[in-house]
Amino acid sequence: MANKVKFKRGANSGYASMLSAAGSVEGEPHWITDTYSMYVATGTTTSKWVGAEILDEDTLNSDSATKLATQQSIKAYVDAQVTAQDLDISADSGSNIAIDLDSEVLAVSGGEGIDTSITGNAITITGEEASASNKGVASFSSDNFLVSSGVVTVKDGGVANDELVNSAITVTAGDGLKTGGSVSLGGTVTVDVDVSDFAGVGLVDDGSENLDLSLNEVSAATVDVANDSIAIIDANASNATKKEAIADLIGAIDGTGLTATAGVLSVDAAQAITSVTGNFTVDGNLIVSGTSVTTNVATVEVEDPMIKLAHGNTGSDALDIGFYGTYEDVANTPEYTGFIRDASDGDGVFILFDSLTTEPSTGTVTVGSNNFAYAALKCADITGIDDDGTGNAELSGFNVDGGTW
Repeated sequence: MANKVKFKRGANSGYASMLSAAGSVEGEPHWITDTYSMYVATGTTTSKWVGAEILDEDTLNSDSATKLATQQSIKAYVDAQVTAQDLDISADSGSNIAIDLDSEVLAVSGGEGIDTSITGNAITITGEEASASNKGVASFSSDNFLVSSGVVTVKDGGVANDELVNSAITVTAGDGLKTGGSVSLGGTVTVDVDVSDFAGVGLVDDGSENLDLSLNEVSAATVDVANDSIAIIDANASNATKKEAIADLIGAIDGTGLTATAGVLSVDAAQAITSVTGNFTVDGNLIVSGTSVTTNVATVEVEDPMIKLAHGNTGSDALDIGFYGTYEDVANTPEYTGFIRDASDGDGVFILFDSLTTEPSTGTVTVGSNNFAYAALKCADITGIDDDGTGNAELSGFNVDGGTW
């Protein structure tokens, strides 16, 4: 009797219920009729899938989850996919390349400052440490540099003298110097001047260890107001020696009523000048427009032999012409005396007066008012000419004393 192998069979949709109902024996084969799949029971209600329909399909287009493919179909499909693929690569420089994945190898090479390595399936790209002869990755000391968002800057005060090759200045005593010395950048050194070395070159020793400038040794120059400067001692900078433009110096003289332009001082007549200290010399004409001129001096000298008074006495002859002075009586009361041409007298008689208690600053003296008194005249001789210029003048109102002989 021939051996027989029996398969339980049925549709895939009822296979699970068949296992649980019929009770399978381990190793028993089952055939699924609609999917052409082979199962082997592993227990009374469990099984393993061990076989399916084998397709000879080079494209694998059916994309089945329950069917197998032949070795030839798998190889044909894989060869078709790999042969048709390559890796296109572009870079910042050079021509684009295409790596055939079926036959070529992509090389990842390092350069200056860059190393590459492969471990398993990983490619590692490492930056080399920078050196004097090789570019690479470098770090910056936080004492000297500030790094932010990839930007490296030198910190304020970050470069100390220790980092500098030449961090000190040496002053060597020579002509005109007594001492020198070495000083670190940012430090100070005191240098003494030897005044004896400056004889004959415009600087002389005045005996106080100061240097005085001898102007006779300095050559003359044309002053350029706009561009030249002079040396000054700046009191607002601890008496430090500074330079100042001549134009600025002239501008500093400007004030109320006074303007300095190109070395020339101009007085604005519309502004009041309150005082002038020291000697004041006017080379030219001096015109004063105002109501009064006061001079508090011991001596007044006038070159003009004829002094003109009453410049504004025009038209009506309303002002007295003359001069007056002041004195105090025994009671220390101010009184005035003077010599005037009386404008109120039609003949313009000249009068000597004193004892006046009201100052005649308005240009008129009222005869007979304010304690007015005629003053005496003492002289060696009086010569009189008549009004018409001929004959003798009349002498009236006088007591004549012939004296003693």
